[in-house]
Amino acid sequence: MTINLNIPRSWKEVTLPQLRILAEHSLAQMSREESAIALFCKLAGVTIVQKPMDQEGKLEGMLRCVDAEGNSFSIDADTMNGMCHTLDWYFDEMPCDIVCPLEGVNRWLLETKFGKYFHADSLMFGFSTTGNMEMVKGAMADLGDDRQTLTEVDAVMMHLWWRGFKQWLTGEYPDVFAGDKDDNSGGGVYVPIKIRQNIMLLLNDGHPQDNDAIENSNVHDVLSALQHQIEVAKKEEEMMKKYRS
Repeated sequence: MTINLNIPRSWKEVTLPQLRILAEHSLAQMSREESAIALFCKLAGVTIVQKPMDQEGKLEGMLRCVDAEGNSFSIDADTMNGMCHTLDWYFDEMPCDIVCPLEGVNRWLLETKFGKYFHADSLMFGFSTTGNMEMVKGAMADLGDDRQTLTEVDAVMMHLWWRGFKQWLTGEYPDVFAGDKDDNSGGGVYVPIKIRQNIMLLLNDGHPQDNDAIENSNVHDVLSALQHQIEVAKKEEEMMKKYRS
């Protein structure tokens, strides 16, 4: 009998049901070793029915397990620990380009207006610093998912996806996000109104009456324009430096 224990090997491989498992698991308080074993079993659909431990609380000997189809099998502790290392990406890597948990919303927001994206980003930052789930509901509504009920796991799923989306945006528009120390984890100074002002100044050519048109433009069109403007400014600055020298 062959037992297949398949789990995602990166954030990008995570399916929507698996994202829910990750979100739910992230709420548990465990050591990394305990967390890795528990998460591996959840993702692989395995239940450990006999788990021998040594005096230090570490796995030893043979583990008795049952898979999702009810098949019983044994696996030694060293093999289990080795398989759990395939989850290092979960512990060590920033989420990037992962499945979107919102109904009817493209994972890259290809059809979203810039104003909606920017407001959602501000709300998600607020959630990361306050834990206020109403902010998550507001961000979801901005993006087209106006569900009325939201669980803590739903909020964490949204938070994980948004962090992954912002990380993906950084790769697509590196100069736009080069100074963005905030990854929606509360790590940097984030002043939405000031950032919006700077964006509008770069794009409206001194005509604030164009701000509404910018906000109603596609988010990627605006970010592409910002990337271009910054690239041009950097080249001009380099030329000025050469001229001065």
